[in-house]
Amino acid sequence: MVSFKVKRTQSILLSMILSCSLQGCSTDWRADPQPTSGSLTINGSPPAKAIVMFRSLGEKVDSAGTQPYARVSDDGTFEMTTYKPNDGAPAGEYAVCIRWPKVPNTPSEDRLGEAYWPVEKAVTQVKIERGDNVIPPIKLENVKLK
Repeated sequence: MVSFKVKRTQSILLSMILSCSLQGCSTDWRADPQPTSGSLTINGSPPAKAIVMFRSLGEKVDSAGTQPYARVSDDGTFEMTTYKPNDGAPAGEYAVCIRWPKVPNTPSEDRLGEAYWPVEKAVTQVKIERGDNVIPPIKLENVKLK
């Protein structure tokens, strides 16, 4: 009886593996990120540890709904990340949203009061194309910080 269960389990696993290989089970669900960088200042200063989020204006980036993002460095520059650090953003059109947590690397209160986080209040829109992409500098002025 045990032998039958093991053989049946093995045959089910084998058929699942064959099915996946025939249907294309792999990392092909991932989009192809393109190198993407830019800079951000708020009231003339770099907002270190702020988050820049690209929210797709067209089709989803991939079947998982991934959204490219970046953390702003001390000098105000950023490099977008989709799957691996600084791998870029897939080609497409995006709303650029900004959030600047009071406590870096946590979901703490936004110093910007969520003013630039919803898609409807995006700071700008960008189009990412194949190849290197440098976003024009984003300069937010007269921003009331919380």
